[in-house]
Amino acid sequence: MDTACVQSALARPWLRPATTSLIALTDDPVTPERVAHDPGFVLHLLRYTRPTPTPDTFELTPAGLTQPGLCETAAALLELDPSGSPSVCTDSARVAAHICAGLARVSGLCTADAAGAVGLLLGTLGRSAKSARKMFPRWRLPAWVTMAVGFLELPLDDVVALGGHRGLLRVIRAAVRVIGEVPGYHEADPELDGQAPFLLEQARSATLPPHAHEIGETDLKLLPRLLRATAKLRQRTGQVLVPELEKRIDQLSVALAKSRAEFDAAVKDARLSSLAEYAAGAAHEINTPLAVISTNTQLLRSAEDEPDRLGRYDTIIRHTKRIHEILYGSRQFAHPPQPQPAFVSPAAWVNDIQAEFAAEAAERQVTLDLPCPRAAARAWADASHLRTVLGHLVKNALEAAGPGGWVRVRAEVDFATVRIVVEDSGRGPTAAAVPHLFDPFYSGRAAGRGRGLGLAIAWRLAKQNGGDVSYEPRPNQPARFVVTLPAVPAEVSDRRSA
Repeated sequence: MDTACVQSALARPWLRPATTSLIALTDDPVTPERVAHDPGFVLHLLRYTRPTPTPDTFELTPAGLTQPGLCETAAALLELDPSGSPSVCTDSARVAAHICAGLARVSGLCTADAAGAVGLLLGTLGRSAKSARKMFPRWRLPAWVTMAVGFLELPLDDVVALGGHRGLLRVIRAAVRVIGEVPGYHEADPELDGQAPFLLEQARSATLPPHAHEIGETDLKLLPRLLRATAKLRQRTGQVLVPELEKRIDQLSVALAKSRAEFDAAVKDARLSSLAEYAAGAAHEINTPLAVISTNTQLLRSAEDEPDRLGRYDTIIRHTKRIHEILYGSRQFAHPPQPQPAFVSPAAWVNDIQAEFAAEAAERQVTLDLPCPRAAARAWADASHLRTVLGHLVKNALEAAGPGGWVRVRAEVDFATVRIVVEDSGRGPTAAAVPHLFDPFYSGRAAGRGRGLGLAIAWRLAKQNGGDVSYEPRPNQPARFVVTLPAVPAEVSDRRSA
């Protein structure tokens, strides 16, 4: 581009794209290949694409080229500046674009489209590249474009300090060095300089796209109308698509939440299974020396008459029994007995709970609410296992509710699932404790919720029977634990039992 052309361009509101490129902008979809080699169109795209692109995000895609604003602004600028010749892509500009895009592609320093676009502008300006410092800010192009083209005479680090994109600068300068037609500050870049000559030879031997052709003056006057009609159509289409896109976002959010819940459940199961194996090994190793301590203490006690020493022996024996109970619970958690499944109804569970915990609830001054299940369905599970599961959960709830509180146990049955919900009026565990509720011996639970193995054993036995035990946190609501089991319709179980 000579000095006269540069001065003419500075006096205009834009560098007009070829009319065939503007017509291509109205296609549906827009084909990037039809406009990629038009310097005026690339300038327009860099100027009005929203959000403002960067060398790491700029891409020539059909979706990006169908933004309504590109057509609307092109129509306005075409009416403002109908005269003047359109931009022309020279062979040297196409070669520069090819080299820059290739270097970006092999190096990954920026997108190939960003490097190709800047290379096209650089090849178009030629030895007048310094004029970019005047033209590009006036046309409000992104600063990274101006920095890459308008400051070639400065060292790379200085341009980066001014706000240039290092990756793009390296690509453009390597292309300038191999082309040799544009003056610049020569700094070696071994990584890129070795690739540039091959790309230069490739570009010179390749069949380049043909030059864009102009249309008649009468048709040119109609072009703003076509561009505005396209912009309005795309705006209306976008308004129609917004609800559909919002619906898809909602669906993706639900799917993400479900995947997250499944992942968390899998992690919890894997962690507790590992703890079970550890507990089994620890119980085995501790049980033998514990038996030795207990036996020898009882022998010593049998030969002792001193009351003070007898009391100390009794303390040792009492604590060894406590340790034995903990080890028994550890073994039950680690290796529970194999289930002996049968058809069990929620109503039977409610009756068992009433019989087992009515006295304890009265002693603790806690109201025990046990509504009779209405749905007719049964679970295929070990009745004694489930009795143990519910026993631990109800005992945990009675301790947490406190005097004057309440505990509610109810069954919820649908076609595929039996849910036994255990709620209490206690404060519930803290947020920090929730991830560890089913860990054996976890000591960070809220007051009133013991530090033993109850919840861990309940989870383990439920898993043995194809179900699960979970805590459902609900802000400012009663604490809730839920036992989930596969349901069997009553008529199916009746037929099998018969």
